[in-house]
Amino acid sequence: MKTVDRPEFDMLPSNQAERSEQLAVDVLRVISASLGAGASLESFYRSLTANVADLVGASKVVFWQLGSDRMLRAIPGAYGVDDDFVTRLYPAPCYPEGTDITSQVVYRDLIFRAALGDPGQSPRDRRVLDVLQVSNAISAPWRAGDARLGVVAAYDSINRDGFTSEDAWMLEITGLAAGLVWQLKQAESQLSETVVRLEQVDSARQLLLRNLSTAVDRASKRFAAELHDDGLQKLTAAEIRLAGLAASMAADDRTKIGIDEISALLEQVEEALRNLLENVRPPSLETPGGLETTIRQRLAALGAHSGITGECAVELPEEPPYEIKSVLHRQISEALTNIERHAQATRVRVELKVENDGIYGAVTDNGTGFIVSERDRLPGHLGLLALGERPLLAGGWGKIRSEPGAGTIVEFWVPLPK
Repeated sequence: MKTVDRPEFDMLPSNQAERSEQLAVDVLRVISASLGAGASLESFYRSLTANVADLVGASKVVFWQLGSDRMLRAIPGAYGVDDDFVTRLYPAPCYPEGTDITSQVVYRDLIFRAALGDPGQSPRDRRVLDVLQVSNAISAPWRAGDARLGVVAAYDSINRDGFTSEDAWMLEITGLAAGLVWQLKQAESQLSETVVRLEQVDSARQLLLRNLSTAVDRASKRFAAELHDDGLQKLTAAEIRLAGLAASMAADDRTKIGIDEISALLEQVEEALRNLLENVRPPSLETPGGLETTIRQRLAALGAHSGITGECAVELPEEPPYEIKSVLHRQISEALTNIERHAQATRVRVELKVENDGIYGAVTDNGTGFIVSERDRLPGHLGLLALGERPLLAGGWGKIRSEPGAGTIVEFWVPLPK
């Protein structure tokens, strides 16, 4: 076995220094050429080993990868390597404190070079060459900065005199440059896999949102139909009957006064139920431009009931899908209900606009405000919780900003389907 003394490359004559610089440029050229070989890690590896073989004049080039179990394993698909050769490349143990050649190459940056017939060759080196059935070999550390990735090895030089110290040095430079690029390619591969998984998750989320919207829509339709065709009809009939009874009585009859009071109460109940019916399933939501119409109607009703001045700023150049409109409507309706019941506000502003491939919304009031961290103890806290979680189900986000005496801002963003 021979090792290359690195200091001899650190103090070179000017002509040798120029040669070393050119060799380093050649190594970088090889790495760059391999990067353009294909998008996959396998394509990059095949191209890299082929280019390294050409650079150092080797018949075979293999990268051995260090696993978490401290074992070196040859990466299949290398240049000049067939399945029969791979079966002879059994895993090799490798430890930071190891004194064997493999450990020293990986952890102590030793550059190894051996050939059959070397003077004073150790039985261990000869055995390695015999097992691999190669006549000569060189290996160098494969690393990325301080991260130890393994070993890069070249076998069976095509040159008559075998591998030279220059070849070994170039192999070391290759190991350093390839380590950084390998990590980059691995990161790209992992990123691509992550993107695919995220796309699958997003498709599943959109399907869930459509199914959930469909289920909610069906339940809302059934509730609205039953309320309109049964409850409200019977309530109207009761009001008509009471009106008939009141008309048949004398004006000073105390019973008539009681009936008038009951009739007025029933009218209030009917109005409340019709408002509920409008909020649960606004008919205008299904028509083009219906989302803005629904919001303006809700703000008008809010002003009529509570005296709160409403402002609406909707800028949606295209009509969003119904399931998105449904999420936005429920979000805004929930926020306005909380304002009406708890905020003691005099002004409210609703904003919707397209932003970052989705729809951004904000409902702002000038009410009493509250401490957001204490919302779980506030009246209507379940509604506040829904304001944060409903956009998450649609793949977006929701947040509430508020301070005592400074009003409240409910913000949310929902992505549009691509």
